[in-house]
Amino acid sequence: NDNPLIINGGFIVATGGDTTVPSSESAQNILILKSSKNDLKDINIKINGYDILNYFSSVNFFTMVFSSPDLIAKNDIEINSPLYVASDIEFMGLQFQVSCNNIVKKYATIKLTATVQTVAV
Repeated sequence: NDNPLIINGGFIVATGGDTTVPSSESAQNILILKSSKNDLKDINIKINGYDILNYFSSVNFFTMVFSSPDLIAKNDIEINSPLYVASDIEFMGLQFQVSCNNIVKKYATIKLTATVQTVAV
């Protein structure tokens, strides 16, 4: 891709193989989760203890790009693999208004140090 990927707002979730690295010129912080084993599937992201994202996929993937206005450098960001929790509000695997209290595996706890931050999980 010869064009920069700039994210200036919104709630972005993209999964798959490799990704174009978003530009550090983006106005909104971006978190990239990468697995070398293609073993990412279900992702829970908590910010300061509150569920911000519960993503449940029918297939495994290598990479997730996530951006939200909630991604602020001073916040504690926890990345987990949750147990599946059903929700009445779902769009293409992305579930809304669901709380995840059952964590299978904790991948990482971080604070953002850059506009675009990659975390190996």
